[in-house]
Amino acid sequence: MNYRGRPFSTFFALAVGAFFTANVCSEVLARLWVGGSSLGHAVSETLYYLTVQPVGTLMLIAPFFLLAWMAASLARKRTFERGLLLFGIAALALTVLYVFGHVGAEQALKHRKWTAAALSVGLLPFQSIPVLVLALIARLLLGRKPREIAI
Repeated sequence: MNYRGRPFSTFFALAVGAFFTANVCSEVLARLWVGGSSLGHAVSETLYYLTVQPVGTLMLIAPFFLLAWMAASLARKRTFERGLLLFGIAALALTVLYVFGHVGAEQALKHRKWTAAALSVGLLPFQSIPVLVLALIARLLLGRKPREIAI
């Protein structure tokens, strides 16, 4: 199926959903598992910091927006399914990265290592660069048209 509709809006909506799944859920889980918080406290603290730190939130969502752009351009050039496959695999890798970052931050907070806790989450956009580079390479490879063999 060759999708020529509006893949950019579709993938950017998926990026917002993937970001909330990756960031908010992993932070809540880290607060529950490592921090020992109650569910209500973990959710309220996570949403509080998400809203009072807009620059940090924008930096954390940026890798998902870049991924959405790559997937949408692939969907426009080839097929929507290829774009969705690229987005799904790379978003899963980013989610794993975010889970490890938030768990690491909670472990550092537990041991009163404030700088390490801040850097565990603050450096996530930069730690996402290898995933995004691999996604870009995959996007370029998946976007190529098959060569015709002259007989």
